[in-house]
Amino acid sequence: MTRTLLTVNARVVPAIHTGLALTGFFAAFVTGTLLHYTKLTQPFGIGEWLPSALVVIGRYFPERSIFQIFAALASWFHIGIVVIWYFITKTPNSKVPELVFASGLVRTVFLAGIIYIPSQDDHDTHDKCFAGYLLMTGIWFYGLLTFTGGTQDGAQQMKGENVDQSASEIADSEADMSILPRHEQTIKSREKPSSKLGHEQNEEDKEDSSKRYRKPHATEGYKLRKQIAITYALLFIPLGHYMMQTRVYGLSGAVSKYAIFEWLAIILDIAFDGVAMKEFNGLELKVLAYPYPSHYNGSLGDEKDENLDEDKTVSSSQKEHMERYFA
Repeated sequence: MTRTLLTVNARVVPAIHTGLALTGFFAAFVTGTLLHYTKLTQPFGIGEWLPSALVVIGRYFPERSIFQIFAALASWFHIGIVVIWYFITKTPNSKVPELVFASGLVRTVFLAGIIYIPSQDDHDTHDKCFAGYLLMTGIWFYGLLTFTGGTQDGAQQMKGENVDQSASEIADSEADMSILPRHEQTIKSREKPSSKLGHEQNEEDKEDSSKRYRKPHATEGYKLRKQIAITYALLFIPLGHYMMQTRVYGLSGAVSKYAIFEWLAIILDIAFDGVAMKEFNGLELKVLAYPYPSHYNGSLGDEKDENLDEDKTVSSSQKEHMERYFA
């Protein structure tokens, strides 16, 4: 016997993560601008008017500490996003979900290195963490685009619109029809194998589709994710240009122009994970309570499980507690 203690829509996880991340950057930017505007801009030269994001979050108190607090809170929810994606995409015969899961966790570690090891403390370590973060971000972006780039039929099935099919049939039909045009998908979905040859072909299709990873909520946020990822990648062109203008030519105002695209890249990075608010909308997270000890199978009597030693008993206080809790 179990009791549901709490049920939460899974979209809450990316929603809280997005809110905390944006709030942390905004609070650090406002605080730094009000307290240390000159210190944040003038060291780079005359004519700078916008502080760099990494300078804001890593140089002066209290904006640095404010951001670090929000980052620590948001990290738990970011890990939650990574874990949820893993559980809704994993299959026994594919290692792609494991790869994306690992990249998401390592990406979080590198981000912590960027935040908690500022450039002024250890420049080399900070740059290594930054490079590692960009590498893991590329894998993470590509992995989620792969997961969500399925067919609309797959999305409808995952939402429960075709409730007469089992979960395995949904996965099989989705993987089998993903390469067909829409009108052929409709025809094929109504066909049933009527011969031995058709049955054998159907079994082969099932065996092949079982090797693929699942694509839950296909196309639900794929277009938005794709636009964000493309824009994010294109931002490295002006970022590289203005970095050269700053470090090589020392042009006035180049750091501020670089900072514009840097802040935009941060917003897009957060927004990419925030798209999960749409994709997790049909999922629920539950906290379940099980009787303790579990070997009593819900019975609160004096019976002992046959696999337990004779000296293991349940005290009257334990039974009273369980009766009161599971009443």
